[in-house]
Order: sequence, then structure tokens, then C-alpha cells
Amino acid sequence: MSSIFDGCYITFSGVFTEGNHTHLTSIIIKHGGNVVQNLSKKSTHLIVNEEDYKKGNSKVFLAKNKFADQVSIVTWKWVEASIEKNVKLDVSDYVPSDDTEDTDMDDANENSIVTGKRNKDDEENDQVDDVRPSRKRRRTAKNDNDNDMSQISTTDVATTNIVSTTSTSSKKRKGKKTDKTTKGSINNQDPNDSDQDDKVAKVAVTHIVEEKKMVKVVIKGYGSKGQSTTFGPTTILDNAKIEFSKKFKEKTGNDWSIVCKDISKFVPKNNKYTFLNRDYTLDDEDKNDESQNKKKAKNKEKEEPIPIPESNLHPKVQDIMQMIFDVNQWKESMKELEYDAAKLPLGKIAKSTINQGYSVLKRIEAVVMGNSIESLEELSNEFYTVIPHSFGMRKPPIINNINLLKAKMDMVEILGEIEIASTLIKGCDEAINPLDAHYKSLRLGRMEPLDHNSLEFKMVVDYVKNTHGATHNHFKLEVMEVFDLERQGERERFEPYSKLQNRALLWHGSRKTNFAGILSQGLRIAPPSAPVSGYMFGKGVYFADSVSKSAQYVNNTSRDNIGLMLLNEVALGNMLELDSADFDAGIKAKKANFHSVKGCGKNVPDMKCFIKLNNGCIVPNGKLQEQHSDKYLYYNEYIVYDEAQIMQKYLIKMKFH
Repeated sequence: MSSIFDGCYITFSGVFTEGNHTHLTSIIIKHGGNVVQNLSKKSTHLIVNEEDYKKGNSKVFLAKNKFADQVSIVTWKWVEASIEKNVKLDVSDYVPSDDTEDTDMDDANENSIVTGKRNKDDEENDQVDDVRPSRKRRRTAKNDNDNDMSQISTTDVATTNIVSTTSTSSKKRKGKKTDKTTKGSINNQDPNDSDQDDKVAKVAVTHIVEEKKMVKVVIKGYGSKGQSTTFGPTTILDNAKIEFSKKFKEKTGNDWSIVCKDISKFVPKNNKYTFLNRDYTLDDEDKNDESQNKKKAKNKEKEEPIPIPESNLHPKVQDIMQMIFDVNQWKESMKELEYDAAKLPLGKIAKSTINQGYSVLKRIEAVVMGNSIESLEELSNEFYTVIPHSFGMRKPPIINNINLLKAKMDMVEILGEIEIASTLIKGCDEAINPLDAHYKSLRLGRMEPLDHNSLEFKMVVDYVKNTHGATHNHFKLEVMEVFDLERQGERERFEPYSKLQNRALLWHGSRKTNFAGILSQGLRIAPPSAPVSGYMFGKGVYFADSVSKSAQYVNNTSRDNIGLMLLNEVALGNMLELDSADFDAGIKAKKANFHSVKGCGKNVPDMKCFIKLNNGCIVPNGKLQEQHSDKYLYYNEYIVYDEAQIMQKYLIKMKFH
């Protein structure tokens, strides 16, 4: 643990895109700092977001006045920069801006026009621009959107709709439109994309909100600059509902009274917005931060800072929790995959959106495989709308081949894992150390670091040394830590397969972003909505007896060279052995009463050096030898189609050189 923030007593105010307060607290503590809920005589720093600073909430007011001589007000960038430089930096470069100037609504509407001329299609697609209040009303709408989150009551009245358009075509306004609706509160982001000749993106948020016993319909963010309009406020809820339903029908062609009861009843229509689900669940701190602070500031100003409880976890386990719940790492991974978190923030992704992304890819697969005549251009547009991308100035590529399809499948899979991790963070117990809360959320039976002198640790090291493939000479692997692992309930689930004679300890590699989901929910088979062709031997869980074969899926870089891998006891039983890809392998294996499929490779571990564990499980850690030069695959692959055939045994922290 570093000591960058030694002596610092830090307080948070507001909502941060980098993570919730629990996660940010764990980062501060890891680097030697202290986090306190309210400002006091010991306080040294107040970390705020720009929006809260401009509003001047109670914490900002106290920091500027009562504690002005001792408390520095900074943004989270100060923490990130200090950690990057490994030294506590001067705060002067990280003070929030006082600039509160806003773009006028008329300017925003002018900027929503792609070119100097608007054709008929442009006008039809921009219907909402006609729903503009008078200048006086527009000013009111602007002020309404500046209201703090804490003032909004998230009852079943409040419904949020996000709408966006992305086109791969060079023709303006050609692409599909998307509408996302869930119950929840306002999202105060600006998710607009730039209008270009070859890529058009429009976004709108429509919602009914209850505020101070008044209700209003807000339409926020249409066009390229995100202008807003408002119906209300009014005391008549039915009027607000009627206006909302009218706008929903206008934009989607669907009846809200039907859709709100059953989302599956929504029917996408040409040149209209399509329905997407979005998770608007807020952390308690996000909903109550302002109102609670106003009440507590007066009563607790004189109280001593409340220290964060010490972690009860082994330091090596603490480090793993930091790795797999690192929100910044999630963002970096998705940025590499060109995901647009501005339109749909990580942590706000609904499971139904993940499934919808898979479903569109499955339709694309049908076209690529020659089983459908749908337009790949339109389907690609639909996918980029469901799963928003950021291509910069480049034209979004049409998904027209298996390799690109597989890349997008990987992207959706990662988003699904992040959705699980985000849910775990939201449910963390704030009364205990944040890292302990993360560990508790995984519901593990055991995660204990092995002694480096133990036989088990040495066995893993030998397995790594002996099974690194010759074709993977662009990296080397170093075992840093090995954790004895057991997931709650997994041993009982595995029991029916524990007597199969053919059980082996096999490798599985994955990105760090996936491990919160892997540890909490196990290794899982892709959902029915996912395409089949992206998997060489069909939908299953894949393993290898070559460490470097699995290590490729960790996706480490020179900047981020620490990864995680699993060793799993896998009940292989009777194997269907194949020499080449077969998307229907799982179906064929089941029909022929095989327990698993083996993709046979050229290079295999030396059987004479295999280890048999006390429970009968085989460790194929012999040195790799080329024995089958006629094979298509370089290394063996093992696939099971029942998750109950897997029991996670060891988590390995691996360094890539």
C-alpha cells in the first residue's frame, strides 16, 4: 500500500463517473489517505464534480467559508494524477472551474442542423425540434434541468427514455433509431454525438419527474447540442401522463399504455425510435447526498472524522478486489473496444440491453451464413444503436464477416460482465471496509493465497513453465500469486460429475473486467440469444492444457501487464474428439452421449509427466511436444456444455513479460 495521501482527510460530494463513493474510498485508502463523511477540523480536501461545485451545495459552502483555510476543493483528476505520478500533487491545477456559462437554446437548435439545408427526411426525424416552448419557457426548462438529483422523487411515475441514432450509411438520417425506457430518475449526462455526413447520432431523454409535489414532462438532449423542452410543471399527474404518452407514440409509433405493461409488446418501426432498456438504479448516496448533507452539516461539524474500518482480508486478497472492481479499468477496456460510455454509461447497462445486442448479432450471423436476406447495413446500424460506439471521424464499419462479428460478441460479453460487477458494487455494505464489501458481494466460500513454498504453488508454476506454447513466444508468463479458491455451492453442483474418471485441471483465461462476474456467478455458457458461429465448437465453456493458449484471452498490454487466470477441475468424461471447427459440436456430442468435446491439437503435454491428485483429477503439466503434425489446431481445446461440470480450483495472478 502506497502513502501518497498520508495525512489527508478527504470528503466526497456528488456523483462521480469514476465510480460510487465506496469504490473511490477504497482507492484513497489503498494509497494511504483517510475518507470522512463530513467536513471537520481535520479535513484537508473536498473532492467534487464540476456540477456540484457550480451549484454550491452545503459541503462546497462549508469548504469555501468555514474551512477555507484548511480544505482544498479539487476534482477527482487530482487523485488520478497523483497516483499516476506516485506523489501528492499541488492542488492548484485541479480546482473546479467557476465558469457557469450555458449555450442558449437558439444556438443549440442551429447546431442540430447537419448541413445548411434540411431535407424532408431531416424535418420528419427532427419532429421534437418543433416542440419548443417560448423563450420564457425555454429559460424555465434550462433551470429545471439544473435542479439537483436529490430533489427528484423516483416513484413509479418517473419514466426515463433515451433515444439515439447512428448510421453507417453516407446518406443522412438513414439509420435506425433507438429508444430506451426504464423506470428511474434523470440522467444528467450529455450523450449527444457529432453530426457528420457519414455518421448521424441524435439523443433524447424524455421523462416524467415528480418534484416538490409538482410533476412535469422533460424532453432533454435532442439534436447535436442537447437542447431541452419541458411540459409543466403541473399539479395534474394525468395531464403529464397524457403528454408523455403522446411523445412516446410520436417518436416510436407504439402505444405507451401497452408497452409499459409488457416490454415484449414493443414493435420497432421504420424511421422511428426503437425501445431499449436502461438501468437507472441509483446508489443511496447519489439520491440522498445533498439532502442528507444539509441536515448533517449543522449537527456534525464538530465531530471527529469517522475512520474507515480496517480490512479483515489478507493483503493479497485485497489486491485482487482492487483489480476486479477497478471502474477505471472497465472504462479503459471499453474505450479500446470503441464503446461510447457517454451515451450509455458503464454501470447503467440493463441486462435486457445486453440480450438485445446479442439478438441483433444473431440476425447478422444469419445473413453472413447465407440464411437471411436482411440488410447488413441496417442491422449494423441497429447494433450500433443498441450498443453505442464511438468511432471518432471514421465511418462505422458494416459487420459483414465472422471475425468482426466475433469481436462484437466479445464486446457484448464484457458489457454483460461489467453489468454484473456494477450490480455487486451497488449492493455493497457501506458499514464495512470497501474491499471487504466487494469480497462479501462475491459470496465466495474461500479465497486464500498459497505459500510460495507449498507443493500446490510449485505445481502451478511447473504447469505454467511446461505448457507455454512455442508459437506464443511474443510473451512470457510469471506466476505472482496463487489463490486456493472455492465458490459457494459449486462443489455441491459438481458432485454428480465428481465420479467421472476423466477429470482434468485445465486453464481458462479472461479479462480482469470479467472476473467479478466469473467469481460471483461462475463460468457461464453464452445465452441463447448469442450467435453460434463465434465459437469454434459451439456455445460452451472453453479450456486448454496449454497455459499460453488460455493466456491470450487475458488481453494484457505493456501498460497493463498483470492479469488473472483460472485453473478449474473439469469433468470431461467421454470426449467427442474433433480435428476442425464445428459450430454444432455441442449438439452432436449430446446426441451421441458424450460429456464434452476435445479439439485435438498438434502440440500436447507429455503424458508421462502427468500428475494424479488424491481425488483422481489429472494435472496435464507435462512439457508440450509436437505429436500430431497433421492437425489443424496447434493446441488442445476442451469444451463442456453444462456449467455443472466445472469447479474453480485456483485463481492465478499472472505477470506478462
